[in-house]
Amino acid sequence: MENEQKIENKPIQFKNLFNPTSEDLTFSYNSAVYTLKAGEQAPFVDYIADHGAKKLADKNVKTGNPDEHNVLRLAYIENSDPAKIAERLGVNLDKIRKDVLTKEAERSRVINLESQVRFQQEKMARMEKLLEKVVGNLEEKEEKQEEVKTAEEIKKFKCKECDKEFDQAIALAGHARSHKK
Repeated sequence: MENEQKIENKPIQFKNLFNPTSEDLTFSYNSAVYTLKAGEQAPFVDYIADHGAKKLADKNVKTGNPDEHNVLRLAYIENSDPAKIAERLGVNLDKIRKDVLTKEAERSRVINLESQVRFQQEKMARMEKLLEKVVGNLEEKEEKQEEVKTAEEIKKFKCKECDKEFDQAIALAGHARSHKK
């Protein structure tokens, strides 16, 4: 038959998958669910083992660097030390992780500085409001003092003869009698 697909008879290959974590790994492949207990190693069909290793690496990767992810994935398949896998692949895991820690520290410093700036801006806004209130109170006080001075000036009674001033009209009347002789 011409339309028939040829099915190659390849032997099924297995790989061991190792879960070095303290949590069970549960993953699915083509709707089938697989579980690998914490600290255990088990054989899986090679493509399922690769998929499980990828899921385990996704879960335990410390950085977003694809090299670190690849190292972890291979370490879970080969039940080997990630440092040895990294060395074999020419990947410097320490440098990758140090770079990430440095970036995280810088990001933390930026976030800290941003929060300090916001705090200072809020503090300045409160100070400006307080200053506006104080200035407003001073202006009110000055206006009241001017009103008092104006009222005092109005209350002054002046003698037409000697230009002497008195606060009360009766005092001016008494004084005016001293000019009559």
